[in-house]
Amino acid sequence: MKTFFSALCAILVAAAILYVIASVSSNGNVRARTNERTRQIQLQSDSEHEQMLWSAEMSRTHNQIDPSGEKLTARLIEIKEASEAGKPIPPSPFLPPSN
Repeated sequence: MKTFFSALCAILVAAAILYVIASVSSNGNVRARTNERTRQIQLQSDSEHEQMLWSAEMSRTHNQIDPSGEKLTARLIEIKEASEAGKPIPPSPFLPPSN
C-alpha cells in the first residue's frame, strides 16, 4: 500500500507540474497574440491619422503638390536653359519672395 501511495503522489506531482507548464505556455501565447493585435490596432490608427493629415494638407494646398514631378522637371529645364545661355536664373515660383 505504501508503494501505491508513493506512486500516486509522484503521478499527482507530475500532473501538477505539467498543468503549471501548460498554463504558463498558454498564458504566454495569449499575451503574444494580444500584443500583436494591439500593435496592429496602433499601426492602423497611425495610418489613418497620417492619411487624414495628408488629405488635410492636400485640401489646404489645393493640390499644389506635384506627385509626378512635372513642375520640378520644368523648373530644372528652365534653370539649365538659363545657365547655358548665360542669363540669370529666374526666381522660383515655389518659394515665397525674399525681402
